[in-house]
Amino acid sequence: MIRGLCGVVLLLLSGIGAAQAPFPYALQWKHFTRTPATALAWGDSLVYAGEGEGLVSALRQQDGTQVWQRRGYGPLRRPLVLAGGQVLVADAWGRVEVLAASAGAPLWSAQRQGWGEAGAAVEAGRCFLGSADGWLYALSAADGVEAWRLYTGASLPSRPWASQGQLYTAARSGQLLQVDLVSGTRLGQADTQSPVVAGPVGAEDRLVVGCADGYVRAFRRQSLASIWQQRLGAPLQAEPVWVQDRLVCLAGNGWIYGLDLSRGEVKWRFALEAKGSGPLAIGPAGEVLVATDQGEILALEPRSGRLLWRQQVLARGGLYLLAAGPWLYAGAADGYLYAFRLQQPIPPNQVAAWENWQEVFARGAKTGYKYQMLRSDRFQETTGWHFLEEEVSWAGGFVRRHFELWTDLGYRPLAFVEQRREESQLLEVVGAWEGDQVRLEQHLDGRTVQRQVTTETGAVLAEVALLKLVRENRTQVGRHDSLRIFDPSSETTGTLYVDFEAGEGEAAFLARLGSEPGGGDVLCWLDAQGRQVHRQVPLVGGEEVRVSAAQACAWGMPGPDKGVWLDYPVPAPAKIERLVLELPSHLLGLLVVQDERQQVVEGMDGRLRLAVQRLEDRHRDAARLPILAPGLEPFLQPSLYVQSDDPRIRELAAELRGQERDAWQVVLRLQRWVYDRMTPTETAVRFKSTAEILAEMEGTCSEYTVLFLSLCRAAGIPARACAGLVASPSGMLIPHLWAEVYVGYWASVDPTWDEVEVDAVHIQFSAGDLAPQTVGRLNSPVGLFLAFADTLKLGEYFTGETRFLGEAEGLFVQAGAGPPGRGSPVFLPTPDAGGGAGSPGALLSGAGGRATGGRQRGRGAAEAAGGQTSRSRTGRRSPGATGRTGRTGGRLRPGPALLPAPRRGVQPFGLGPGGPLGPGALWPPGGGRSACRQVSVATHTGSHGDQERRMAH
Repeated sequence: MIRGLCGVVLLLLSGIGAAQAPFPYALQWKHFTRTPATALAWGDSLVYAGEGEGLVSALRQQDGTQVWQRRGYGPLRRPLVLAGGQVLVADAWGRVEVLAASAGAPLWSAQRQGWGEAGAAVEAGRCFLGSADGWLYALSAADGVEAWRLYTGASLPSRPWASQGQLYTAARSGQLLQVDLVSGTRLGQADTQSPVVAGPVGAEDRLVVGCADGYVRAFRRQSLASIWQQRLGAPLQAEPVWVQDRLVCLAGNGWIYGLDLSRGEVKWRFALEAKGSGPLAIGPAGEVLVATDQGEILALEPRSGRLLWRQQVLARGGLYLLAAGPWLYAGAADGYLYAFRLQQPIPPNQVAAWENWQEVFARGAKTGYKYQMLRSDRFQETTGWHFLEEEVSWAGGFVRRHFELWTDLGYRPLAFVEQRREESQLLEVVGAWEGDQVRLEQHLDGRTVQRQVTTETGAVLAEVALLKLVRENRTQVGRHDSLRIFDPSSETTGTLYVDFEAGEGEAAFLARLGSEPGGGDVLCWLDAQGRQVHRQVPLVGGEEVRVSAAQACAWGMPGPDKGVWLDYPVPAPAKIERLVLELPSHLLGLLVVQDERQQVVEGMDGRLRLAVQRLEDRHRDAARLPILAPGLEPFLQPSLYVQSDDPRIRELAAELRGQERDAWQVVLRLQRWVYDRMTPTETAVRFKSTAEILAEMEGTCSEYTVLFLSLCRAAGIPARACAGLVASPSGMLIPHLWAEVYVGYWASVDPTWDEVEVDAVHIQFSAGDLAPQTVGRLNSPVGLFLAFADTLKLGEYFTGETRFLGEAEGLFVQAGAGPPGRGSPVFLPTPDAGGGAGSPGALLSGAGGRATGGRQRGRGAAEAAGGQTSRSRTGRRSPGATGRTGRTGGRLRPGPALLPAPRRGVQPFGLGPGGPLGPGALWPPGGGRSACRQVSVATHTGSHGDQERRMAH
C-alpha cells in the first residue's frame, strides 16, 4: 500500500523541482494571418499556413515574406499535406485541392460528398481522404482522378495512416479498418469499443487510437488483435506521438501522459495547469512540445516527463505547433504565425572597432533587441567610419530595421541606407551627401521618389552624435554642449543639447539629452568608447539595456497595449452630435487640435475640458473644380504612399467625377466608392501604398484613407489625413485615421465608417499630407496622448434624442441607485431648445463658454438634405447607427478662458517643426529613430470596434 502510494506521488511530482533551461529559441519573424493558423506544413525553404477563414499562404522560411496566397476555401483546421512538390488542401466544406508548392498554382480539385473536418494522407502516388459522409476516398495525386472509394458507414474525421501497402483508418462508429492501398479492398477490421477521436498512429508493430471513453487502445498492425488498453483522465485532445519507447498522450483534462509502448502502463504524467491546445510536436532533440490555451509552450523529456523549459508566448489564447528541424512555428490566437529558431552562437565581428547588443523594453516588457557595430572603412575616396544598426521589434507586429551610415573621421555623414521590412513590405531610403546637399531616394513596392534637400555644413546624424562628442573629448562631467543634427526621416535640422554627469559601473558618464537646454528627455549611460550601456526615455517608458548577444536575441513576451478609456460607455458613437471630456492635465490639452470643430476650455476650477461637435451641413456653397487656392499644393501632389498619379487611380477618379464640377458632390462619390469596394480587414503593415491597396482592396482605416486621398487628389480635390482617437461603444478610445478635403473650406470625411462631417467622438490630434517625412508629425501626438492618459471623465454627450451628463450619473451612483464605473449611463430628456442650466454645454458655462441645444432631424429629413444612413457591415459600428445626418444645434462659443490654439503640427517637448528630429519625433540622440517609434502609433483600428492594433514605427 505504501509502495503504491509512493509511486503515485512520484508520478505527480515528475518534472517538479528540476532546474529548467531557458527558452532555447529566438523569434525570427511574425506573419499576420488574421485568424489562427491551424493547418501548418513545412518543406524545403517554405512554410505553409492554412487558417480558419480559408486562406493558404506560402511564406519564405528565412524571413516570413509571403511568396503566394490562395483564398476561397472553407475553414482549414487539419494539417496541410506536403508531398512530391505539391500541397494538399482539404477544407471543412468537403473541397479538396492540390497546389504547386512553389507557386501556389492549382493543379486539380475534387469535391467530397459530405462536409465536415477530415484528415488526409498522401502515399504511393495517391491521396487518401476521410469524410463526414462515411466514404474513404483514394484519388490520384497527379490529376485527382478517383481510383476507388470505400463506404464505412460512419464519419471518418481522423487522418488515415499508411504502411507497407496497407491503409488504416478509424470511424466514429468505433471501427478500425485495414484497407488495401491499391484496390481499396477491406482486409480487416477491429472494434475499438468507443468512437475514435485520435489516431490511428503507427508505432513499431502497433496501431494506437484514442477513444471517446477516455481509453487509449493498441492493436497489432497486421492482425488488428487487441494488445492493451489504458484509461486516462479524459479523451485525447490530439494525436499521440511516439518518441523512443514512450507513447505521449495529451488528454482533454490538462494532463500529459507518458505510456510504455509495450504494455500501456503510465510511466509518468504531467499537469499543464491549463487545457492543451493544438497538436503535440517533437523538437530537434526528441523533446515533446505542447501548447496550452493560455498561450504557453512547454518542453518535456519523453522518457521521464521532466519539464525542460516553459515559455509564455501569449497572455492568453491557444497555439498550434509545428516543429521542423531547428525551427518552431506557432499559429497563435492573436492572429500571428510565430517563427522561432534555435539560438546559435553569434561569433564576434573581427573587423569591428566595437559591437553592442541591447535589449529593448517598453514599460518594463521586452519588445525586441538592437545591434550596433562600428568599424573603420573607406567610402569612395574618403577614410572614415562605417556604422551599422540592426533593430528588431516584435510588439504588435514584427518590424526589422537595417541602417548603415558612412562618415568621415569627424563623423560628418557621407551616405546612408535604411531598410525597414514589415511583413512583405520593404521600405528603403538611400541618401548621399554632396557638400551641403543630400540626395534622397525612397523605394517602396517598385516605386521610387527622389528628393534633394539642403542641410547645414557640420550637421551629423543622431546615431553617431555622441560618438562625435566622445572622439572630440567633449564629455567632461558638468559640461553643457550641443550639436546640430540632420534627420533624414523628416528632412529637417535641429539642435541636440547634452549635459554630462558622472556615470556608474560600466558607464563612464551619463548624458542627458534634450531638444532644449537642460531638457533631459533621454538619459543615456555610455562607456569610454561611446557605446551605449543603458538608455531611458522616461516620457514614454522606453528603455534599452546592454547585454550579451544571446540575451538580446532571446524572446520576451511584450506587455499589453496601454488602453485609454472613458469612465462611461457611449452606446451609439455615430449618433453623437456633441461630446465634452475632462482632460486630466494641461499637456493633453496642448496635444489636441483646436479649430471650428473642437476646442479646449479651462474652467474656473482650473480643469481643462475638450468640447467636440459635429459641424452643421454647410456644403451648398462648395467650390467648383478645379480648386487652385494657394498653399494647397502638398495636398494635391502624389507621394510614396498616396500614389494619386497611378494610371488606375487617375482613370477611376475621372470616371467617378464625370461631368460633375461641384467639389463636394465629387467627394461624396469617391467616398461612397471606397466604402462600397473595400473590405474591412486587419493588417500588420503600418501604411500600405495605393498600389498595395489596389492589389487586395482590403485593410483598416489606414488603407481606406490612403485610397480615398489618392482618388481625391487625382480628381483635383486637395486632401489630407487626420490622426486621432475615436470612442468605441464600450468607451475605449481607439487610434484612428480619417480624411479632410478642401472644398472651399476643410471638411472631414471618414471613408472607413461611411461618415461625412464626422461625429463628435472623432477627436483629432493632427493632420498631414501623409508623406514619409511627415508621418512622425502625424502620429506622435496620438502616441503621447496614449502614453499620458488613462481614464478620461465623460462630462456629457448629446445625440439629439438623449443627453448624458456625467455629474448627474455621479450623483445617481452616490445615491446608491446604480453601479460606479463604466456602467449604464443616465440619459436625460432633450429639450427642444437649449440655453438652460441643463442644456448641452452647460458644464462649460463656468468657463465662459456656452452652447445652444437643438433637435435631431429624422431619417427622412436627413435624406431630404442629402444625407443617408450607414449600412451595417462586418467590423463597422453598431447596426443602424446614423452615418450621414443633418446637423443640429449651435456651435460652441468658447469664452475668454479658452487656451490659445497651437498651430497644426507644433507640439511640446520639441515635437514640432522646430524640434531636433523635425515633425512629430521625440528626440532620440545616440540611438537612432527608435524613440520616434516608441511614441508613434499607427492607426490600424478603423473598422473593428474595440479591437485595436497599435504598432510602433
